[in-house]
Amino acid sequence: MALLDREEGLAGSHIMAVQRWEHDLTHFWSRSSEEQDTLLGRDRTTNEERPEAPSSAHIRETPGRTFPRQRTCFADRLGPG
Repeated sequence: MALLDREEGLAGSHIMAVQRWEHDLTHFWSRSSEEQDTLLGRDRTTNEERPEAPSSAHIRETPGRTFPRQRTCFADRLGPG
């Protein structure tokens, strides 16, 4: 979400981009624990990053990034923003 306040006519406007992700969890859960850990790039029991994770692993796709929750006007399963 962005608050636009510099361009005339857009002052105070809000823009929200929404993405919908669909995951094939049936396929994921059908894999062995070792395969799941490799796909994620983390050990699922200890949450430790796996240094040998391939470049396609989730942890490699988002290196060093954090995704803080932003305050929202609605609640999800984690509660209000």
